[in-house]
Amino acid sequence: MESFHLQINRTTERLLIFSLFVFGFIISYHRLQTGDIWWSLAEGRYIVEHGQLPTTNYFSYSNPDYPWETPQWLFSTLAFFVHQGAGITGLIVFRVIMVELLILILLNLFWTVNKSVFINCIGIIWILFSINFRLLLRAHLFSIVFFALTVLIASRPPKKYNYFAIFLLFIVWSNIHAGVLFGIVFLALDTLEKFIHILMANQINFFKTIRIIKSGILLLITGFLGALINPHFTQFIVYPYAHLNVNDLIVISEYMPTSYFGFDKMMYYWLTIPIFFLVVLIYLGREKKLPRFFLPALFFLLLSIKYNRIIPYFEISALVCMVATFPVKIINVWKNFRYRWILYLLFIYGLTIEPFNIISGDNRLMPSYNFGIGIDPTVLPVHATRFINKNPVPEPLFNDFFWGGYLIWNFYPERRTFIDGRIPSYPSEFVHQYNQMSWNRPDFLTADSLYNFQTLIIINPFSFHWIDSSPLDQNKWALVFWNSYRHFIYIKRNESNQAYIDKFEYKLYNRPYTPMGLIPLLHTNEDSLLAIKEIKRHNRWAPDPIDKYLLKYLGETDD
Repeated sequence: MESFHLQINRTTERLLIFSLFVFGFIISYHRLQTGDIWWSLAEGRYIVEHGQLPTTNYFSYSNPDYPWETPQWLFSTLAFFVHQGAGITGLIVFRVIMVELLILILLNLFWTVNKSVFINCIGIIWILFSINFRLLLRAHLFSIVFFALTVLIASRPPKKYNYFAIFLLFIVWSNIHAGVLFGIVFLALDTLEKFIHILMANQINFFKTIRIIKSGILLLITGFLGALINPHFTQFIVYPYAHLNVNDLIVISEYMPTSYFGFDKMMYYWLTIPIFFLVVLIYLGREKKLPRFFLPALFFLLLSIKYNRIIPYFEISALVCMVATFPVKIINVWKNFRYRWILYLLFIYGLTIEPFNIISGDNRLMPSYNFGIGIDPTVLPVHATRFINKNPVPEPLFNDFFWGGYLIWNFYPERRTFIDGRIPSYPSEFVHQYNQMSWNRPDFLTADSLYNFQTLIIINPFSFHWIDSSPLDQNKWALVFWNSYRHFIYIKRNESNQAYIDKFEYKLYNRPYTPMGLIPLLHTNEDSLLAIKEIKRHNRWAPDPIDKYLLKYLGETDD
């Protein structure tokens, strides 16, 4: 009987590990939403077509001569080749593979510090929930995976192949993302922590001390030398600083303090902090020394409070530190519990079956339209870009910051954008100018007089935060495209644009009507034929179920 319970517990432990990878698939197999992958694809396309790295901001008409460094050129090139070979499907599968690789590395990492499958799985799930908002298809995802791999190598006994592995890893990392700097910082803090552990020890073995310090310093040196092998040499140091030095006034989510998003969105992160310090205090009181990876976790915690994009580095360091200090007695009691497979099965259900129930339901936590292959049209201007490519708009155009990357991929080199997510590719005063003009109408008018915008492609109210209280002047701007996701294209009213406006302006059907609200208009307004014409045009360029309903009600066909 005892062997039966032992066998079933081992089986459920294997199922638990398998369920981790199923959960990784569930949270990563989603439609593309981020704008950064698109400018990365455009950058990769430029590199492949021209055989060189871009040096100035070619994609923007507002700052075309501003210096542009490309520390993530390798990621951009790789992503472009994946897209060329397998399209959007390939990119999404690529993201799934990276998330599954992260889980595999974390499993190996936790196993080096704690032999409990259940405790390790809990730690990994906690990390995935904490950093899920950062598991996007962008170069930052590589940094998260490579950081976990760096921690894994540093946690193992010193071997010669460790130095070689770190050297190769940091060569690739420095050409994929400037987050390699955080890998170097981790190795430096880990070496310092080893030295502190030796000082806090009751008995110091001189030769063992030299060996430990030597291994840490060699890892740091080999990692740093590997990071220097990139086209920009020391740019991996400057580039993160340029990102993190952005002023708080710029309301761009990844540069805002973690407190900006509230407790509900960052719940796992905020819960990690008190638990982390409680574990450290208990371990320090019991063992009279700091737990492993405390210094890196503390450093990244201080950074993550200020910049939420550092959260993954803190969570990985902190969770490894916490799992490594988990009491052995509790683990032994858990292992001797013969019916633990029942709890395993409940946990497996929560990781695999229940998320699919959430996805299939109508809820805001994990909407069903976001699961699967494709591009999320509610976030990215899929219909608007299709309209512009088929019906070229007058230039220059003003665009939403978050859409800039997607527009670059779809428009360059035929047309260029005003701004996009490559913040260090723009002067800081320009980024401030964009922030001010999106919040204040007078600042927008000042910018309009400077750049003479002919087209606005925006998402209301996120681009123009003032538009509800002080809307665009309809005598100056004509609406030529809109959809139910509140994506809009406006054309400036002037003589050169009049022909375009006459062809595409929405005068009557210019917002999401309810069927009952629009039907009286169609029957009583003398311009009902114009309204029907606009409904047909809208159904062509931004199809909506209401369009089809109205056309069917009126007995009209979409010409």
